[in-house]
Amino acid sequence: MEAPENATLIERLMFYSQHNLNTEARALAQVADFLEECYVWDIKFDNPYIS
Repeated sequence: MEAPENATLIERLMFYSQHNLNTEARALAQVADFLEECYVWDIKFDNPYIS
């Protein structure tokens, strides 16, 4: 049983939870947390070459 191909992260987590696929839900949540932590909140998009 698989989540729909175009499902969002939240939709996939809900699908896994509803179908008692707890290992998959936990793994996806851990990957999502890791990727969120990798995002740098101090990114500035000030570039004098872009108008």
